[in-house]
Amino acid sequence: EGGLMARPMRLIERIPVRWRIAVTCAGLTFLILVVFALVLGNLVGDRIRNDFNDDLQGAAGAIAAETRVAFDPVQGEPVIAGPPISDTAMMEGAVIRVVDEGGRPLAATRPDADFGPPRSEITEAGTFRIATEPVANSSGLTAFIQYAEPDDDVEASISRLWLFLAAGVLGGTLLALLAGLAVAHRAMRPVAALTTLAREIATTRDPSRRMPSAAADDEVGELAETMDGMLEALDQARTERERA
Repeated sequence: EGGLMARPMRLIERIPVRWRIAVTCAGLTFLILVVFALVLGNLVGDRIRNDFNDDLQGAAGAIAAETRVAFDPVQGEPVIAGPPISDTAMMEGAVIRVVDEGGRPLAATRPDADFGPPRSEITEAGTFRIATEPVANSSGLTAFIQYAEPDDDVEASISRLWLFLAAGVLGGTLLALLAGLAVAHRAMRPVAALTTLAREIATTRDPSRRMPSAAADDEVGELAETMDGMLEALDQARTERERA
Protein backbone atom coordinates (compact mmCIF):
# COMPACT_ATOMS: atom_id res chain seq x y z
CA GLU A 1 0.00 0.00 0.00
CA GLY A 2 2.87 2.36 0.82
CA GLY A 3 4.45 1.63 -2.56
CA LEU A 4 1.18 2.32 -4.35
CA MET A 5 0.92 5.71 -2.65
CA ALA A 6 4.59 6.56 -3.14
CA ARG A 7 4.50 6.29 -6.95
CA PRO A 8 1.78 8.94 -7.49
CA MET A 9 3.52 11.18 -4.97
CA ARG A 10 6.79 10.91 -6.90
CA LEU A 11 4.96 11.79 -10.11
CA ILE A 12 3.40 14.82 -8.43
CA GLU A 13 6.77 15.94 -7.06
CA ARG A 14 8.18 15.98 -10.59
CA ILE A 15 5.67 18.65 -11.60
CA PRO A 16 7.14 22.17 -11.38
CA VAL A 17 6.12 24.08 -8.28
CA ARG A 18 4.44 26.89 -10.23
CA TRP A 19 2.23 24.37 -12.01
CA ARG A 20 1.34 22.65 -8.75
CA ILE A 21 0.31 26.00 -7.28
CA ALA A 22 -1.69 26.94 -10.38
CA VAL A 23 -3.44 23.57 -10.63
CA THR A 24 -4.31 23.65 -6.92
CA CYS A 25 -5.84 27.13 -7.28
CA ALA A 26 -7.75 26.06 -10.39
CA GLY A 27 -8.98 22.87 -8.70
CA LEU A 28 -10.30 24.72 -5.66
CA THR A 29 -11.92 27.32 -7.88
CA PHE A 30 -13.52 24.56 -9.97
CA LEU A 31 -15.03 22.90 -6.88
CA ILE A 32 -16.40 26.20 -5.58
CA LEU A 33 -17.88 27.12 -8.96
CA VAL A 34 -19.42 23.66 -9.41
CA VAL A 35 -21.18 23.89 -6.04
CA PHE A 36 -22.33 27.43 -6.82
CA ALA A 37 -23.57 26.40 -10.28
CA LEU A 38 -25.48 23.40 -8.90
CA VAL A 39 -27.21 25.50 -6.25
CA LEU A 40 -27.97 28.38 -8.61
CA GLY A 41 -29.08 26.11 -11.46
CA ASN A 42 -31.52 24.19 -9.27
CA LEU A 43 -32.92 27.35 -7.67
CA VAL A 44 -33.39 29.20 -10.95
CA GLY A 45 -34.68 26.07 -12.72
CA ASP A 46 -37.27 25.51 -10.00
CA ARG A 47 -38.25 29.17 -10.16
CA ILE A 48 -38.75 29.00 -13.94
CA ARG A 49 -40.91 25.88 -13.60
CA ASN A 50 -42.91 27.38 -10.72
CA ASP A 51 -43.55 30.58 -12.70
CA PHE A 52 -44.71 28.50 -15.66
CA ASN A 53 -47.01 26.47 -13.41
CA ASP A 54 -48.42 29.67 -11.88
CA ASP A 55 -49.13 31.01 -15.37
CA LEU A 56 -50.93 27.78 -16.25
CA GLN A 57 -52.99 27.89 -13.08
CA GLY A 58 -53.87 31.53 -13.62
CA ALA A 59 -54.93 30.92 -17.24
CA ALA A 60 -57.06 27.93 -16.22
CA GLY A 61 -58.68 29.96 -13.45
CA ALA A 62 -59.45 32.89 -15.75
CA ILE A 63 -61.12 30.64 -18.33
CA ALA A 64 -63.05 28.77 -15.63
CA ALA A 65 -64.36 32.05 -14.21
CA GLU A 66 -65.75 33.13 -17.59
CA THR A 67 -67.24 29.76 -18.54
CA ARG A 68 -70.74 28.56 -17.74
CA VAL A 69 -71.81 24.93 -18.04
CA ALA A 70 -75.38 23.70 -17.68
CA PHE A 71 -77.10 20.43 -18.47
CA ASP A 72 -79.95 20.74 -20.97
CA PRO A 73 -82.53 18.06 -20.07
CA VAL A 74 -84.33 18.53 -23.38
CA GLN A 75 -81.30 17.84 -25.58
CA GLY A 76 -79.74 15.56 -22.98
CA GLU A 77 -76.30 17.15 -23.26
CA PRO A 78 -74.38 19.95 -21.58
CA VAL A 79 -74.53 23.51 -22.87
CA ILE A 80 -71.31 25.55 -22.58
CA ALA A 81 -71.33 29.35 -22.66
CA GLY A 82 -68.39 31.68 -22.47
CA PRO A 83 -65.47 32.94 -24.55
CA PRO A 84 -64.58 30.60 -27.43
CA ILE A 85 -61.89 28.30 -26.06
CA SER A 86 -60.50 27.72 -29.54
CA ASP A 87 -59.60 31.40 -29.91
CA THR A 88 -57.88 31.45 -26.52
CA ALA A 89 -55.97 28.26 -27.29
CA MET A 90 -54.88 29.57 -30.68
CA MET A 91 -53.49 32.79 -29.18
CA GLU A 92 -51.57 31.00 -26.42
CA GLY A 93 -50.61 27.84 -28.32
CA ALA A 94 -52.44 25.82 -25.69
CA VAL A 95 -54.87 22.94 -25.50
CA ILE A 96 -58.08 23.57 -23.54
CA ARG A 97 -60.60 20.95 -22.49
CA VAL A 98 -63.89 21.24 -20.62
CA VAL A 99 -64.40 17.92 -18.82
CA ASP A 100 -66.67 16.40 -16.22
CA GLU A 101 -65.42 14.94 -12.97
CA GLY A 102 -64.56 11.65 -14.65
CA GLY A 103 -62.43 13.31 -17.32
CA ARG A 104 -65.01 12.87 -20.12
CA PRO A 105 -64.58 15.80 -22.53
CA LEU A 106 -67.55 18.16 -22.91
CA ALA A 107 -65.61 20.42 -25.27
CA ALA A 108 -61.99 20.49 -26.43
CA THR A 109 -59.76 22.37 -28.82
CA ARG A 110 -58.05 19.07 -29.69
CA PRO A 111 -60.36 16.02 -29.58
CA ASP A 112 -57.38 13.64 -29.65
CA ALA A 113 -55.85 15.12 -26.47
CA ASP A 114 -56.48 13.03 -23.36
CA PHE A 115 -55.24 14.43 -20.05
CA GLY A 116 -57.11 12.03 -17.79
CA PRO A 117 -59.49 12.97 -14.99
CA PRO A 118 -59.19 16.42 -13.40
CA ARG A 119 -56.71 16.84 -10.54
CA SER A 120 -56.01 19.72 -8.25
CA GLU A 121 -52.22 19.72 -8.80
CA ILE A 122 -50.22 20.43 -11.96
CA THR A 123 -49.93 17.23 -13.99
CA GLU A 124 -47.95 16.18 -17.05
CA ALA A 125 -49.00 14.29 -20.16
CA GLY A 126 -46.29 13.85 -22.77
CA THR A 127 -44.79 17.27 -23.46
CA PHE A 128 -47.77 19.08 -21.90
CA ARG A 129 -48.25 20.44 -18.41
CA ILE A 130 -51.86 20.67 -17.34
CA ALA A 131 -53.55 22.93 -14.82
CA THR A 132 -57.12 22.17 -13.75
CA GLU A 133 -59.69 24.56 -12.27
CA PRO A 134 -63.36 23.87 -11.44
CA VAL A 135 -66.06 25.77 -13.30
CA ALA A 136 -67.94 27.64 -10.59
CA ASN A 137 -70.87 28.63 -12.83
CA SER A 138 -72.17 25.15 -13.58
CA SER A 139 -75.50 23.54 -12.90
CA GLY A 140 -76.66 20.02 -13.33
CA LEU A 141 -73.13 18.62 -13.46
CA THR A 142 -69.64 19.30 -12.20
CA ALA A 143 -67.28 20.65 -14.85
CA PHE A 144 -63.60 21.50 -14.96
CA ILE A 145 -61.28 23.43 -17.23
CA GLN A 146 -58.06 21.65 -18.19
CA TYR A 147 -55.54 24.13 -19.57
CA ALA A 148 -52.36 22.65 -21.06
CA GLU A 149 -49.26 24.13 -22.69
CA PRO A 150 -46.14 22.37 -23.97
CA ASP A 151 -43.15 22.77 -21.67
CA ASP A 152 -40.57 22.62 -24.48
CA ASP A 153 -39.70 26.31 -24.13
CA VAL A 154 -39.35 25.97 -20.37
CA GLU A 155 -37.02 22.99 -20.60
CA ALA A 156 -35.07 24.70 -23.39
CA SER A 157 -34.59 27.76 -21.17
CA ILE A 158 -33.39 25.58 -18.31
CA SER A 159 -31.02 23.72 -20.64
CA ARG A 160 -29.58 27.06 -21.81
CA LEU A 161 -29.19 28.06 -18.16
CA TRP A 162 -27.16 24.92 -17.41
CA LEU A 163 -25.09 25.51 -20.54
CA PHE A 164 -24.25 29.06 -19.45
CA LEU A 165 -23.40 27.86 -15.95
CA ALA A 166 -21.13 25.13 -17.34
CA ALA A 167 -19.39 27.67 -19.56
CA GLY A 168 -18.97 29.94 -16.54
CA VAL A 169 -17.45 27.12 -14.49
CA LEU A 170 -14.98 26.22 -17.23
CA GLY A 171 -14.14 29.86 -17.95
CA GLY A 172 -13.65 30.64 -14.26
CA THR A 173 -11.42 27.57 -13.83
CA LEU A 174 -9.29 28.59 -16.81
CA LEU A 175 -8.93 32.12 -15.46
CA ALA A 176 -7.99 30.71 -12.05
CA LEU A 177 -5.33 28.53 -13.71
CA LEU A 178 -3.85 31.51 -15.55
CA ALA A 179 -3.99 33.66 -12.43
CA GLY A 180 -2.35 30.87 -10.42
CA LEU A 181 0.47 30.63 -12.96
CA ALA A 182 0.98 34.41 -12.84
CA VAL A 183 1.01 34.48 -9.03
CA ALA A 184 3.29 31.45 -8.85
CA HIS A 185 5.69 32.98 -11.38
CA ARG A 186 5.83 36.20 -9.37
CA ALA A 187 6.27 34.29 -6.10
CA MET A 188 9.06 32.13 -7.56
CA ARG A 189 10.94 35.10 -9.06
CA PRO A 190 13.13 35.71 -5.95
CA VAL A 191 13.97 31.99 -5.81
CA ALA A 192 14.95 32.09 -9.48
CA ALA A 193 17.18 35.09 -8.80
CA LEU A 194 18.88 33.27 -5.92
CA THR A 195 19.36 30.21 -8.12
CA THR A 196 20.97 32.30 -10.87
CA LEU A 197 23.34 33.98 -8.41
CA ALA A 198 24.25 30.65 -6.81
CA ARG A 199 25.15 29.26 -10.24
CA GLU A 200 27.35 32.28 -10.95
CA ILE A 201 29.15 31.81 -7.64
CA ALA A 202 29.62 28.12 -8.38
CA THR A 203 31.08 29.00 -11.78
CA THR A 204 33.42 31.79 -10.57
CA ARG A 205 34.17 30.09 -7.24
CA ASP A 206 34.02 33.51 -5.63
CA PRO A 207 32.46 33.29 -2.15
CA SER A 208 32.97 37.01 -1.61
CA ARG A 209 29.80 37.78 -3.53
CA ARG A 210 26.68 38.37 -1.48
CA MET A 211 23.07 37.47 -1.83
CA PRO A 212 20.68 40.39 -2.37
CA SER A 213 18.71 41.38 0.70
CA ALA A 214 15.10 40.19 0.59
CA ALA A 215 12.32 42.77 0.47
CA ALA A 216 9.99 40.63 2.60
CA ASP A 217 10.58 38.80 5.85
CA ASP A 218 9.47 35.38 4.61
CA GLU A 219 10.89 31.97 3.74
CA VAL A 220 12.67 33.33 0.65
CA GLY A 221 14.28 36.07 2.72
CA GLU A 222 15.35 33.50 5.31
CA LEU A 223 16.87 31.35 2.55
CA ALA A 224 18.78 34.37 1.17
CA GLU A 225 20.13 35.23 4.64
CA THR A 226 21.17 31.62 5.24
CA MET A 227 22.98 31.40 1.90
CA ASP A 228 24.60 34.78 2.49
CA GLY A 229 25.82 33.61 5.90
CA MET A 230 27.21 30.44 4.34
CA LEU A 231 29.08 32.44 1.68
CA GLU A 232 30.45 34.80 4.32
CA ALA A 233 31.73 31.84 6.35
CA LEU A 234 33.33 30.32 3.24
CA ASP A 235 34.93 33.66 2.35
CA GLN A 236 36.38 34.03 5.85
CA ALA A 237 37.71 30.48 5.78
CA ARG A 238 39.39 31.06 2.41
CA THR A 239 40.91 34.34 3.64
CA GLU A 240 42.32 32.71 6.78
CA ARG A 241 43.70 29.83 4.70
CA GLU A 242 45.44 32.27 2.33
CA ARG A 243 46.98 34.18 5.25
CA ALA A 244 48.28 30.97 6.75
